[in-house]
Amino acid sequence: MQPSIFPMADTLREEFNNQMDQLRRLITHAPSLGRFVEISLISLMRKYFPSSVDFCTGFIYPMNPGIQEASPQLDIICYDRLNFPVAFDIGEFKVVLLPKAVKGIIELKSTLTKAAIRQVMRLSESPSLREVPLAKKINRENK
Repeated sequence: MQPSIFPMADTLREEFNNQMDQLRRLITHAPSLGRFVEISLISLMRKYFPSSVDFCTGFIYPMNPGIQEASPQLDIICYDRLNFPVAFDIGEFKVVLLPKAVKGIIELKSTLTKAAIRQVMRLSESPSLREVPLAKKINRENK
């Protein structure tokens, strides 16, 4: 077997896949499996990223007075936790203030289809997410 260019990525993928295999042997409830994927990825990212950033599931609340509501629910938000406030914080669930606090957004899909891509594109254009640069909006396929 040829050595990987990114051995750390291989380690993370193996750790995640092992956890998923263990859980799939115990349950088949799709919403719970989806939530586990979010929690597991958040946990892995917290383990390997600097403490200046944090990860959560939740919403982004814009400070633009013309926008009166938060974003749709986002699977994973990566944000600058040192320099920006959080409006609401209950463990893994947060409402992040200010789109400029956002370092990245990850929307997880178990199957990547044209409809799923359209859904994520519509989500990224919601009024409260328009201030988040496109480069920070990420769609990742989950196998």
